[in-house]
Amino acid sequence: IKATNVNPSNRLENTGELYDVKVWTKYTFPERHQKYSDFVWTWHHFTGTDYNENNQQNDLMIFEGKEWSEHVSKEQGNFDFIMGDDVDFSVPEVVDELYRWGIWYTEISGVNGFRLDAIKSIDARFFTGWLKKMAEYGNHPDFAVGEYWTSDTQELIQYLRDSGHCMKLFDVPLHYRLCKISEDPRNADIRNVFEGTLSDIEPEFSAPFSDNHDTQPSQALESWVQEWFKPLSYALLLLRDCHYPFVFYGDYYGIERDQIAPVPLLKEMVWIRKNLLGDGIVDFNDDDPKKACWLVCSDNPVIVIMSIDDEWKQSEVCDLSLANRTFVDLNTPDHTVTADETGKAQFNCLSKSCTVYITQEDYQTLQNEMSRLNG
Repeated sequence: IKATNVNPSNRLENTGELYDVKVWTKYTFPERHQKYSDFVWTWHHFTGTDYNENNQQNDLMIFEGKEWSEHVSKEQGNFDFIMGDDVDFSVPEVVDELYRWGIWYTEISGVNGFRLDAIKSIDARFFTGWLKKMAEYGNHPDFAVGEYWTSDTQELIQYLRDSGHCMKLFDVPLHYRLCKISEDPRNADIRNVFEGTLSDIEPEFSAPFSDNHDTQPSQALESWVQEWFKPLSYALLLLRDCHYPFVFYGDYYGIERDQIAPVPLLKEMVWIRKNLLGDGIVDFNDDDPKKACWLVCSDNPVIVIMSIDDEWKQSEVCDLSLANRTFVDLNTPDHTVTADETGKAQFNCLSKSCTVYITQEDYQTLQNEMSRLNG
């Protein structure tokens, strides 16, 4: 076929004229005997590729008469191409095939939600209809979260707009904020940790996380939140008002390969979120940028206090719902705090740490559940 080489650093810039290339773009899957699909992929169904068999060169090229998708990341001019053969979502029969495949997959797998990978290279408009259609089949999946890797919150907001807010997006800017605080707490203000992130601007469409499989040590996007800060980061994600926080398997169970232990109190915080957490948040912050303290109001109140300083911190909390109730420090269960008849009490935590307080009654229930989980 004919194609034009493009500048890998700016895919919108052609670096030559149309010329003959030999590309791997025809897929017939003969061993499938058309059992699942009789669709035959040809170069017409792709926008470009990065290997020319004629000269055995890895040149990024765009096929004759094609254009990169518009509603993708503007990284390197246009980030439609990521690897292999770039699927052209502007071709109706391609879209039809992906709908057929999606319906088959949704029904046979029984999934009730989707994690959509590397969507910065997929036209946002495709997902609007595709996810709506998938919700009609199988277990009627009604949740989708997309991985659009960027530290720019505005890029995420634009993708949400282009896709009609049909999914949540991982809050990558917040991840980088958490990582930076863990590496340089002296120049950080913990009170403003969410400011300007997706969780701040589009909270109902944000999926915040501390770390994941890509950010762990030795991975391509390594940006590991330091161990001392991990419990604090999860307290911020799980025990405040984040709508869809994600917990990394490696944080919950540990990463044996790297001799990384499970994050302290993480299992307890997950249980608290599921069983105790209310939706009323009262902050008890003062002018100390190294401390955060808040009360989660409900019939089962939860108090969290954290320090990113080299000094221990204390906060006075006052709310009638706490009156005459005794709270247990999950870090040190022997340490309890009892509020007076007005609901006033002093809560503290050690330096560079986080302390979660729950009532004595809830603590006993939690202990029973942890014993069950730990076998």
